[in-house]
Amino acid sequence: SIEKREANVIRNEIISALKKAQEWDTDIFAFGDAVHRKYPEEWKELKLKWDKIFPNIKVIIEVETKINEAGMITKHIKK
Repeated sequence: SIEKREANVIRNEIISALKKAQEWDTDIFAFGDAVHRKYPEEWKELKLKWDKIFPNIKVIIEVETKINEAGMITKHIKK
């Protein structure tokens, strides 16, 4: 349950950062570079209008968290 909640927090932070980057039309995550590497021929045309494409791209975000050790307090905390 903690891992799922943490994954949701991280996912929401990523979504928030992505939305802000798209609002500001700033490709801080280098999606354009990734498209260029994977699709070099298509990129020749896409790069000319990337400033129009980037704010509208849909991104699938999958977050998986793993808590290796859960600590426990065995002594009471003194006031």
